[in-house]
Amino acid sequence: MVARLTPASVRPRPRVSIVIPCFNYARFLDAAIDSALDQPEVDLEVIVADNCSTDDSLDVARRRAAADGRIRVATQPYNKPYLQNYNEALASASGEFVTVLDADDLLSPGSITRSVALLQARRDLGFVYGYCRPFEDSPPELRLGRTRWTVWDGTEWLGRFMRMGRNVILSPEVLLRRSVLEAAGWFDTDFPVGADMLLWMRCAILGGVGRVDGPDQAFYRIHGANMHYEESAGQLLYDLRSRARVFEHFLDHDAQHLPETDRWRAHYRRALADYAIRNASQAFDSGTDAGSQIGIESAALAEECLPDIVGERRWTQLMRRRDGDYPQWRQRIAVTARGARHRGAMLLRRHLER
Repeated sequence: MVARLTPASVRPRPRVSIVIPCFNYARFLDAAIDSALDQPEVDLEVIVADNCSTDDSLDVARRRAAADGRIRVATQPYNKPYLQNYNEALASASGEFVTVLDADDLLSPGSITRSVALLQARRDLGFVYGYCRPFEDSPPELRLGRTRWTVWDGTEWLGRFMRMGRNVILSPEVLLRRSVLEAAGWFDTDFPVGADMLLWMRCAILGGVGRVDGPDQAFYRIHGANMHYEESAGQLLYDLRSRARVFEHFLDHDAQHLPETDRWRAHYRRALADYAIRNASQAFDSGTDAGSQIGIESAALAEECLPDIVGERRWTQLMRRRDGDYPQWRQRIAVTARGARHRGAMLLRRHLER
């Protein structure tokens, strides 16, 4: 059941650990630390987890730690897989509540305080999140709407998640209950793409999920906004395959005991088939050999996820696109629409590069 709740205030100074993983992001690190510290009414621990940076990141982190006792620096002897760096820093954290803030992202003022209030009010929740706004150069002006809370039972939230077939959380807006993070097994290093999505699903099995509605909770930086279309379509295809792997692993190994498993599998496969068909259509319309190959592979993925799709009208239209038997005016409209979707591809690329 979905519950809409009236927010309450934070009870006396809970301990919160904010892990800031960093590799060669010295130019962004000060701003990330500033945003982490701008969280009233909580006892903060900020851990800058430098992954053997070759720029000035470690110098920035040590300078900030020397000036503020709430900050400490964790270092690696060599550049480790990024999820290992995450997990080691999280394991060293002392907070009742924890979050990961990548060094190029930002928290909004008071976002941790708002999230803690919800986790304190509802001890059945494993994690909470909120609205995270993407940006490229400078963060947009903060929107501070009236704070509201939405709460789901974990399995109900998972059902919604499966129907969407994508990760609805960018990551910096999440605050986890540390005990639930430990029970869920931290970030799974077997899934360098999609480990965050897998973690959210595992946590949702262990407890409810909350969302802080109203204010911006975080800002998520997008890199590479000039990526060529074929590259972005290829990234989307890779992302879709990675999502399928994560969903299947979760349903086979984490949720196999739940009665909803078969229904969830059908939901996510239909959603992925929808994404794959759209990606294939746009790829075929690009008129390039690279685009055609991406279209063929995307169509194959759609059929793999949803075999019955070959009997649908949109499959017939897709095959006409593949064969070049499609009205030119419709292709021009499709190309225009493709440009409008380009920003979404940037978000996917940024997520894959984490």
